[in-house]
Amino acid sequence: MVRVVRSGGRVGVFDRDNDTYFISHPDRALTRRIVAAGSENTTVNPWIARQLPVMLRAHGLRDVRVRAFVSVE
Repeated sequence: MVRVVRSGGRVGVFDRDNDTYFISHPDRALTRRIVAAGSENTTVNPWIARQLPVMLRAHGLRDVRVRAFVSVE
């Protein structure tokens, strides 16, 4: 992306942070274990959305902005 974007151009990235699910369930401990297990076992990097701004800046992009959206289950 960095290589092909024009000067003054924009790059858009949409990714998810698998640890940010809100699940309504009465068993808090079980819910946390399920979210953690799902996060760690379903993606290569479950925190990629948290790390993207730093990664994009490290590769030369400027004015990096983040808008967070949370999944509710």
